Amino acid sequence: MTKRRIGLTVAIALWAGMGATSVQAAEAAAKPCVTPAEASGLVLFIAPDAIKAVGETCTTMLPADALLRQTSGAFIEKYRAEQDSAWPSAKAALAKIGGDEMKPALENDTFKPMIGSLMAPVITKDIKPKDCTQINRILTLIAPLPPRNAAELIVTLIQLGGEKKETSKLPVCPAGQN
Repeated sequence: MTKRRIGLTVAIALWAGMGATSVQAAEAAAKPCVTPAEASGLVLFIAPDAIKAVGETCTTMLPADALLRQTSGAFIEKYRAEQDSAWPSAKAALAKIGGDEMKPALENDTFKPMIGSLMAPVITKDIKPKDCTQINRILTLIAPLPPRNAAELIVTLIQLGGEKKETSKLPVCPAGQN
């Protein structure tokens, strides 16, 4: 039996909780899970690019003053300020999800500046116009939280959802398994 390696797009799709394609249960079981800390680091690292991409997708569906449409300012900047400290955990998550194929790009941080722009289309791919109002509401509700708390909340929800389904788009280890 040949061990299947996943491509970059598939690795990113595994993470992207907002629109990635489903992974079959057998494939998911063969892939290592990422710890909640690694998943939080990945969420935190790509948050500025993800928020911007979703905001651009929802431009016509939301009022100009909607938080999701803000591409600059204090809200986005507090997430940008956390990116460098989140990188080691994000890098560990990407290494686990991407496997051997991803290691060369992660060894010298060459891939680091491209992660957000590569993930944006995957994150926004399946967003429907009717989703925009709810996404903006969620963002508005988590806006007062410190970025790390918001990332950990998102990962906890992904983890909870993953326990109720056979597969999870971000392969977060079950609670208690690290």
